[in-house]
Amino acid sequence: MSALLILALVMVLQPGVAQTNQIKTNHPMLSQQKDNIWSKLNRAYLQPKFQKAGQLSVLNEAEIYSWSGEGWFTNGKVNYQYQDGNLAQVIGSVFNGEGYTIGDRTTYSYLDGYLAQEIYEEADMETNELQNVERIGYAYTDFNGTKHLTGMLYSDWISGWIVSGKDDFTYTDGIISGGIYYTTDNFNFIEEEKFTITSSNDTTVITYFVKSENEWLPTEREIYAGFSPQQLFNYYMNLDHSLYDMIFSYPLIVLELPDVLIQEHMDSTWENTERISSNKFYELGNDMLTKLHKNFEYWNEVEWVAEERVEYYFNTDSRIDSALVKFNFEPPALQTYMKESFLHDSFGNLVTIVTQVDSGEGLHEYMKTELRWSNSEPTSNDEDPLATKGFKLAPAFPNPFNPATNIQYTIEQAGEVSIKVYDLLGREVAELIDGRQAAGSYTIKFNAEGLSSGIYYGRMSAGNFTATRSISLVK
Repeated sequence: MSALLILALVMVLQPGVAQTNQIKTNHPMLSQQKDNIWSKLNRAYLQPKFQKAGQLSVLNEAEIYSWSGEGWFTNGKVNYQYQDGNLAQVIGSVFNGEGYTIGDRTTYSYLDGYLAQEIYEEADMETNELQNVERIGYAYTDFNGTKHLTGMLYSDWISGWIVSGKDDFTYTDGIISGGIYYTTDNFNFIEEEKFTITSSNDTTVITYFVKSENEWLPTEREIYAGFSPQQLFNYYMNLDHSLYDMIFSYPLIVLELPDVLIQEHMDSTWENTERISSNKFYELGNDMLTKLHKNFEYWNEVEWVAEERVEYYFNTDSRIDSALVKFNFEPPALQTYMKESFLHDSFGNLVTIVTQVDSGEGLHEYMKTELRWSNSEPTSNDEDPLATKGFKLAPAFPNPFNPATNIQYTIEQAGEVSIKVYDLLGREVAELIDGRQAAGSYTIKFNAEGLSSGIYYGRMSAGNFTATRSISLVK
């Protein structure tokens, strides 16, 4: 589960945010794509690895802001912790007006470099203590020296871990070819659904069945034209789907969905229901992609009808610049409901996502996501939401660090300044500055020798200005 679940609960209280969350989670084709076998494989093999500490850039934090009508205010943030080069924890925190409180946490553990278990916890509404909610275990088998995911075991916490279901997967010549999903009843596994994967002429078909008494009945199938099973597997293994899901960007998730035709089994025949298709547009005279459309359509028994289209626009660096989400509120015209704008730094890191929605009076700002990477460049005062009227708390450098890091800050006028460091539970672990200082820019060193690895927060107060930055200690 994404740590942004708790942030979604906060955002539904903000104007316009509830609609966006509904779009993101309720779209039938999107939810089906996210739950299919390829996405489960992506989760098992990639989610804990897409931010390995040994890579050039590591995502440390995603902070979510909402628009008040006059300015941005903090809703919450997600922090990413690493151990031995793998993602170890994803922690979602909610801003309560004075500071951050943990809302949820997902912890990952590994065996021989492969994801073995993840545990999801949520904070109790009264005590704020984290409590177990769900656990997923992963099982693998060796095939020609390569690990293959063969099972997932699901457990819910009810005064202890209670097994609630499992998935079993089968392979043919090293490629997944089917699987069965089980529920439980009185501690017995019951076959509920299964899928088979077949291919012909570079087209892969995934067929889903439900168990009715002792018979498997076909219900739906996905047809991927131009993909062999191996190609489809490779396609999903190269996605950043896990990252985009974590940073809560609907257009970026949709961008990575392959074209697919979805059919339902009705009266012994297969009937079209929905499809995803793509249109690419290139600059005249070269092969530079300038625009891409992702089309969602449904079949009305006569023809395909546009339901939604996401339009992507790219800059000269082939990076995505913006995306428009259009819905068919009043057929046949598609109307813009959402726009997302994307900012990258010189390293190619995605650092800012600004989301606008149309509530009936045109597009207006309502959400912003700031991504902080290990090699991100500090943003300018105009862009930095923590810089106000000459006061600034810059990101710590280096970050992650061991055992010391430098914290830069600027004050516009002389006055009392306080900089303290807190752990994830809000306990003060260090006081760096507490006194009167003249206007200017300063750098102070924070030495974390004696502290354990983890996420900490540096909080600065100067007059009416307050700001908080996360710092990651990795020993």
